[in-house]
Amino acid sequence: MALCAALLPLVACQTTGKAALPDNELASAQLGSMHNVFVYDSLWFGGAPSVEDLDLAQRRGIVRVIDMCTPEESPELDLRRECQRLNLRWHDLGLRSDGEVPESAVDLVLALLADPAQPETLMFCGDGSRCAMLFAIHRVVNGGIWLDDALLEARRAGMRSGVAEEFVRRQVERLCTAESAE
Repeated sequence: MALCAALLPLVACQTTGKAALPDNELASAQLGSMHNVFVYDSLWFGGAPSVEDLDLAQRRGIVRVIDMCTPEESPELDLRRECQRLNLRWHDLGLRSDGEVPESAVDLVLALLADPAQPETLMFCGDGSRCAMLFAIHRVVNGGIWLDDALLEARRAGMRSGVAEEFVRRQVERLCTAESAE
């Protein structure tokens, strides 16, 4: 049993390998007028929603919202007020105009997505690319899949290669190094 506990961080943070992804785990979806929407289990993610999209999300059973928008990406919509009106639990990552995702925001998203109750969640940003990036980190750290497979999924879901991919790699290394040190 102790050996299993010691190996768990290593299994959860695989970084390379040939593990095959099961078919149809990550699926393209529609949620009102939102762009680039994908769904995986109880997590929906994509571009920024309208008021009507939030209403539709609530009617579809979504109870939690993770807002990864910068101030410029949704200036006409008071997301906090709309989520309160719809009784959605709103989590704002408070991203700055440069769109940089601080480690504290990564840690918060991972903690929310690791919730064993797995409430239906909608995560969004301007075009869905930051969400896909955090989805990749979640899949490796919380889901235990290979990093290369998570990056492939994230690129399919709209994550840009280059800087975003390097960000995912750095965060996975940071998080897995921290896990193995515990």
